[in-house]
Amino acid sequence: MGSSFLTCYKPSKEVITVKRAAINLVLIPGLAVSMGTLSSSAFAQSTCSVDYRVESDWGAGATHKVLVTNTGAPINGWQMSWTFSGNEQITNLWNGMFTQSSQSVIVDSLSWNAQLNTGATAEVGFNINSPSGQLPDVYLNGVNCSNPGEPEPEPEPEPEPEPEPEPEPEPEPEPEPEPEPEPEPEPEPEPEPEPEPELAYSLDATASFLNFVSSKKTHVLETHRFDVLSGGISTAGEAQLVIDLNSVNTGIDVRNGRMRDYLFETATYSVATVTVPVDLAAVAGLAVGEDMLVDVSATLDLHGVPGVIDTQLNVQRLSATRIMVQNQSPLLIKAADYSLEAGIETLRNLASLNVISTTVPVDFVLFYEAP
Repeated sequence: MGSSFLTCYKPSKEVITVKRAAINLVLIPGLAVSMGTLSSSAFAQSTCSVDYRVESDWGAGATHKVLVTNTGAPINGWQMSWTFSGNEQITNLWNGMFTQSSQSVIVDSLSWNAQLNTGATAEVGFNINSPSGQLPDVYLNGVNCSNPGEPEPEPEPEPEPEPEPEPEPEPEPEPEPEPEPEPEPEPEPEPEPEPEPELAYSLDATASFLNFVSSKKTHVLETHRFDVLSGGISTAGEAQLVIDLNSVNTGIDVRNGRMRDYLFETATYSVATVTVPVDLAAVAGLAVGEDMLVDVSATLDLHGVPGVIDTQLNVQRLSATRIMVQNQSPLLIKAADYSLEAGIETLRNLASLNVISTTVPVDFVLFYEAP
């Protein structure tokens, strides 16, 4: 008996023959079965056919179409697969969902085309790059549709990645040398104080005086003074008078303190300074007992505000070394010119007065002595 037959015998029993595909089985019920050598190819059945088409090829890429016809029983949910022979890579595919690992491609059906009846055709199309020109065998659910009877090849295992070499340890950085200390900078020499101007005349503060008059309640006038004055006339022809505002004397200690704190603000502005240009040659030409009127533009720096006062002075020689300087008419000092209005308003409120004059007349008599 040939290798494609299996025959079983049992005496006085009916012989049953079953025919399936190209194999005849003769069975005798009740007997053990002995099997000869069978070829597995005897069971291989062609259940599909394929039409693999190259729709277009432009060298660097191509468009392919695969049409697989089911020649077997109906299928609900199909899977195509193939293996490229070159470096083809699918860039996009339609009518299925694909995965590609190296050269192996698997395409699964979609929900709307999963049913593949007998005689029906499943069609997918795709674009690839780097086409090799060789068409692969196509499988449907593991059955070779291009060469019936050949099993689906096992995919090549992915090569294990080579272990990355251990990085060599970086050498320890050499310690940076300690920076040399920078030399201590030599201290800059203190600027030498400007020399005091050489004086042609010094102020006789004990004999000199400066008064100012305030008015309140409209008709009440009071005379006040500054007790500490200093200054002189330089050989360059500049007279300077320094008034110590802390020395204000109104005859009432409380009022003195209020003027210092609220009017003059002596904690910040402790002095007032008057500067006047002087014609020393004209002064030197005066005979004893002779006087002259001089028009001057004096600069008064009061409460941090400099201002110019134009006035007329009377200069008289009293002796060969002594002169007297006084104002020809009272100087009118306005509080608004020196930012003193707020201080005057504070004094008015403290004294509960209706009004305090914001313009005061100033008189002075100054005596100067030559060395």
